[in-house]
Amino acid sequence: MIRLQPRRVAAWNGLGASLGLDGRATEAAKVFAEAVELAPDDPDTRIRLAFAEHGAGNDGAAIGAFLEAVRLTGADSFPHPAALGLLLLAADRPTEALEWLRRSRPDEGDYARARFELARLELAGGDVAAARQALAEALGADPRLTAEAARDPLLSGLRSK
Repeated sequence: MIRLQPRRVAAWNGLGASLGLDGRATEAAKVFAEAVELAPDDPDTRIRLAFAEHGAGNDGAAIGAFLEAVRLTGADSFPHPAALGLLLLAADRPTEALEWLRRSRPDEGDYARARFELARLELAGGDVAAARQALAEALGADPRLTAEAARDPLLSGLRSK
C-alpha cells in the first residue's frame, strides 16, 4: 500500500500500527515520523507517534509528540491526558504532570494509575481532600491497587484518616 500510495497518511499509519502490534516500536516510530512529515497538522498521527516513541523507550520524544498534539487539538480536547501526565511524572516534571493527571478520564487505559499518582501528588502538595478523592477513584477503577496503596508510605494512612 505504501508503494502504491506513498503520500497517503492512512497507509503510513496502518503500517506503523502493524509494526507496533508486532512489537517493533522503534520501526513504528520511524513510520509515524514519516506520516507526521506528510500531515504535520494531524493530531492523531502525532499521538500515534508519541505512543510508538514511548514503546521504543524514547519518552522525551513521546512527550514532545504529545505536546504537539495538544497544540493542535487544544488541551480540553486532548484524548490522552493520563498518558501524558504519567510520562511527565516519569520525566520528573511533577508540576506539569499534575495538570494532566487532574484531566485524566475514566475512559482512558491509564486512568487508574493516573489517579493513583495524582493522589500522591495532591497529598505531597498538602491537598488531603483531593488526594483522598483521587485515591478513591483509582481504587474504584482498579481494586488491585489497594495493596500498593497500603504499602505506599505517603498513601498508606490516607484511607483511614
